[in-house]
Amino acid sequence: MKIAIRVDCSNEIGMGHIMRCLAIAKKLSSHGHDVLFIGNDIPSTFVEKIISAGCKAESFSLSLDEHNNSNLKHSNWLKGGAYFDALETSKVITKHFNIADWLIVDHYGIDIEWEHRLRACVKNIAVIDDLADREHDADLLLDQNIYDGWLNKYKNLTPNHCELLIGSSYILLRDEFISLSPVPINKKPRDLIIFMGGGDEFNYTGQLLELLIESDNRYQLKVDVIIGPINSHKDNVESLMKSLPHGRLFVNPTNMAELYLDSKLAIGAPGGSTWERCRLGVPSVLVAIADNQVRVGRFLDKEGVAWLTCSVKEAITRYYEVSHDIALLHEYSYRAQCYVDGKGVERFISLLEKGTRECLVEN
Repeated sequence: MKIAIRVDCSNEIGMGHIMRCLAIAKKLSSHGHDVLFIGNDIPSTFVEKIISAGCKAESFSLSLDEHNNSNLKHSNWLKGGAYFDALETSKVITKHFNIADWLIVDHYGIDIEWEHRLRACVKNIAVIDDLADREHDADLLLDQNIYDGWLNKYKNLTPNHCELLIGSSYILLRDEFISLSPVPINKKPRDLIIFMGGGDEFNYTGQLLELLIESDNRYQLKVDVIIGPINSHKDNVESLMKSLPHGRLFVNPTNMAELYLDSKLAIGAPGGSTWERCRLGVPSVLVAIADNQVRVGRFLDKEGVAWLTCSVKEAITRYYEVSHDIALLHEYSYRAQCYVDGKGVERFISLLEKGTRECLVEN
């Protein structure tokens, strides 16, 4: 099959969208499919990752359209507006494929208007979403998050024939988080790991470190910190890490799953990395940094899978409250593992490989 993926990555958007698309693309490529990433100024770091996965990438460059009259909450993520972005995307697809079998869209700034414009050069459209806040012209829609009542909500936002894949059965994980097994809490050498997303636009990482530095056990604390390659606060984080003698900083590590397994507890945002930690059985203190993350965090807190907090100060307080209770951490670790079986990518790809829009309608 010929498959195009429309996704963006920036300090504002973060890395989560492109990383979960990479998980899909790598598996598609291994199945012999031709995969093309299309984006607005894809960072070179991610172009390299795309090529390493056996896929192709092509960028165009559109600047923010001040006259964009879209009422979408994330319309500013689609810099050129729906018309010009759809035009550029269509050109790239036509250049490489003429007509694509599937177009996968993972972008909060894209809705039915944009998708309509792409129908001329694609046979089928699959949308990956987390928000359920806009209409889609899609044949298949995936939302890996767990919300009560969202199946019906998406039914009102998609065509009748659209196949809806909702919930934890469709969590999209990279192979590195599937191939490793959880480690018992009492056998982990590190106390804490912090990852606040690949972009971390407002430097929550730095704020957390400042609070840890003020604590009495800063000289004993074995903390690992991960930041992404597009993090603009790297210098600040590096400076703060000097005050934690047993701290380690990792920038865009290739062994992220192994680093998670080393730590008894994590502090992070309730985004895609939450499901990675669940798969590996790493208990998490969550700091919600976006509206849709609050919904995920509340659900996981209620289910006893993670602790949701509303500020970095509250997160550090909660960390110290639970970090020495090994029995409690074991309970949270076990419950977290139960939510993610690691087969979401396979399930998604099996539906893509059914082939045609007509096949999906029949189901």
